[in-house]
Amino acid sequence: MHFSLASVAPAAILLMASTAQACLNYGTSTSYDNGQMDGGTTDNGAHTCTINTTPRFSGGTGDENAYWPADCISGYSATIKNKGADVEYCNPSTCFTFSATCDYASDAIRCNANVFGC
Repeated sequence: MHFSLASVAPAAILLMASTAQACLNYGTSTSYDNGQMDGGTTDNGAHTCTINTTPRFSGGTGDENAYWPADCISGYSATIKNKGADVEYCNPSTCFTFSATCDYASDAIRCNANVFGC
């Protein structure tokens, strides 16, 4: 059986496109004054979750086990832990965790991540 590059290339491109992860952007800012975290996620260009958590904050800002649930569109969810540095994120097809890079400034903790090479 003989395959030419021209006959294999379309199948290879389709496989790569179908298995690639979407670009996920995440960012938060947590105030030291009141523990409020604001931010959100954008998944492949669509705003999927909003983080604005004072009413549902669980734990104190010094509590390493504190978590912030996010308000997400249907099919998505996010839980932020470790003062914004760790995120459990679900889209309609899969769930995963990732770590963000955080800057511990004098007024707030600011965290961000670009997941899947975006």
